Amino acid sequence: MAALVDAARATPVAVALAGSALLIRLLGLRRAAKVAWTLADRLPRAREAKVPPAELAHRQARMIARVGETMPAGPRCLPRALLLAAVLRRRRVAADLVLGVRVAQPFDAHAWVELDGRAVNEAPTLASDYRPLWHLPNLTA
Repeated sequence: MAALVDAARATPVAVALAGSALLIRLLGLRRAAKVAWTLADRLPRAREAKVPPAELAHRQARMIARVGETMPAGPRCLPRALLLAAVLRRRRVAADLVLGVRVAQPFDAHAWVELDGRAVNEAPTLASDYRPLWHLPNLTA
């Protein structure tokens, strides 16, 4: 029965990840984020989380990562980060969608979500490996 629950929870996440990737590809990141924020605002209110925002963010990030890993040609960091930021917005958790580049060679770019200035579900070396270039808040003050 637990496998059915996991599959039932994973399907909407997989659809949302595929949708995030498609939105980014078709519209670019800024417009895709506007669409994601609009959808998050218009969906029925999510039930209130019984855990602190940081724990909620980590749980959601882990779920998105697990589902993304099972998808063929799994979505990379940008669709995952966009989806996580939208999920947090729906839960009224202020977080930033961040884009950065690797400090050392070889060149690489990465996207992640920060909550209170701390990366959610990322390697401890993220701050030393990547320099943030762009922050997009998912909620305005």
